[in-house]
Amino acid sequence: MQRFLFWRHRAATATRPAGPRLELPDHVPFSPAKDRREMQRLREQHTSIQQELHGNYTAPLVAPTAILDIACGTGLWALEMAHEFPQARVVGLDIIMPDPTENLGPEMPVVPPNVTFMQGDAMQPLPFPDASFDYVHLCLLYAVMPAPHWPALLREGVRLLRPGGWLESVEALPFPKKNERAGMATVILWFSELLRHRGADPLAALKIAGWLRDMGLTHVTARETTTDADVDDQADAIASATALIDYIRASVIEAGIAAPEQFEAVAAQALAELHRSSRESGFNTYVAYGQRPTT
Repeated sequence: MQRFLFWRHRAATATRPAGPRLELPDHVPFSPAKDRREMQRLREQHTSIQQELHGNYTAPLVAPTAILDIACGTGLWALEMAHEFPQARVVGLDIIMPDPTENLGPEMPVVPPNVTFMQGDAMQPLPFPDASFDYVHLCLLYAVMPAPHWPALLREGVRLLRPGGWLESVEALPFPKKNERAGMATVILWFSELLRHRGADPLAALKIAGWLRDMGLTHVTARETTTDADVDDQADAIASATALIDYIRASVIEAGIAAPEQFEAVAAQALAELHRSSRESGFNTYVAYGQRPTT
């Protein structure tokens, strides 16, 4: 199942019941509204990625004892990792700290005691000593991370790795698939252009593996993810595409990327395509990971 994986962070107007409120800094390119609907969309997005990766990670982890999720979003990934690795200390860090109780349910009735959430800005030095973690995780930051800051963020992640530890990144590439239909292909290209206009890098997914090698990590692996689903969920694909179209409409027009009439015509074409068939609708998703040398 493919979804449009196009944001992670919440708006500066969001309030969280856990901890004091932080304002989102001006340098965040995208900051969509935070509400219950958005929380549910982020949970569904997490599930979609989990299906593509066949789990919560692809790096060859062996009994990690300290795990960090940078820009942890809803906190669901950190909760699940804490449940999977009860011997590990798991830390989720985000500009607005999540309320982990919102993710509880029959499969996880209580918050695992080994998980902690902290407020922090991923575009600042991270508040941990060198070599603090066995595994550092980043997911879907391409729309919120200013392009020039990517190397600094990854260097911070590498700094925090213990010898033998792994850093893993999962990112979307907002460019049309080869067989993407014309309407949705245009919407995706407009979104990519809007990311550039806002100072983000829509090609970050393709660069991360190279950056990790340049920073001295070994066993660097990069691949495009796939899904085993034979039939896409058409209603989900349409809802996800509609959310993307609605979210970028005003900004694309304001930036002069498309005129209002042109945008509406292409949006209608894109949704009509999805109503006919949702197959192969969405972004490519890439995973890259590397290991800090032991010597």
